[in-house]
Amino acid sequence: MRAQAPNDSASHGPAPTTSSSEYRFADIAWGSPADTVKAALQREGIAFITTDSLGDLTFAGAIFQRKAAVIASMIDGRLARTVVGFEKMSRSTLPLYRAIKRELIAKYGKPTKSTEVFLPPYYEGDGNEEGAFLTRKAVFLSRWRSAQTGERLSLLIDERPGVIVVYESAAWPNDAARKPKSRRN
Repeated sequence: MRAQAPNDSASHGPAPTTSSSEYRFADIAWGSPADTVKAALQREGIAFITTDSLGDLTFAGAIFQRKAAVIASMIDGRLARTVVGFEKMSRSTLPLYRAIKRELIAKYGKPTKSTEVFLPPYYEGDGNEEGAFLTRKAVFLSRWRSAQTGERLSLLIDERPGVIVVYESAAWPNDAARKPKSRRN
């Protein structure tokens, strides 16, 4: 069965798992080997691009009807973290962030922590919201954490500005320490 975004049957591309206590992209189990990750994302219409020198897998495709890149971080050949970066489009960053946040709230409930703030001289509605992100004068970050499993999910706007969703296994913080520093974040 093809994964769909919660409450949006018209969306194309993978959605998080249906279990409210597990944060997984495209319902791929943590610890899955590379072949399983590749096959699952291929079924979702997300194309495998390459495996880097650290064994991490890169994919590209459409998610929530938007071009996106997916990086599956592998530790000892097993899935430990998934990062989804959406294509940057002028003046669409904030609406995309909010749309994805609504989908994640519908799926998992309210975030454990959420910060959405513009710093002076910027403010929402000034017509220069993108400039606030470019100059790091805005912070939009929502985080979910499962007390049961220790898994984490983050939604943020970075300085490109672009929208990023990060799914992390409970083992990721320890596993990340074993990755070279250039790839920890």
